[in-house]
Amino acid sequence: MGYGPLWLVEASQLPAAAAVKDTMKNTMIMRVIWMGAGVAIGVIAVRKLTSVADSYGPAGLNRAMGEVSDSVANFADALRTGMQERESDLRAALGVDPAEVRPDRPGQ
Repeated sequence: MGYGPLWLVEASQLPAAAAVKDTMKNTMIMRVIWMGAGVAIGVIAVRKLTSVADSYGPAGLNRAMGEVSDSVANFADALRTGMQERESDLRAALGVDPAEVRPDRPGQ
């Protein structure tokens, strides 16, 4: 098949031109898909890093310490409530009137 010099022949005249054109079209579609996936992953990574950086800043540490102190206070309140309930159960079981018992310390 005498096509002549390749620089003088149009691509549509070559036998494999249609296959090459389809391959290039598929390649471009795949590049667009991968570019979109890369952009999405980049956006997600930046948002995660921003949230982590905010949590380690002064406001984030202040918020974390506030949550810890609240949970400790709630635990202490629950412990005191449980102790008072148990003490009243024991006093009732022993038949001791709470008015008869003097506190050992003046602050109680």
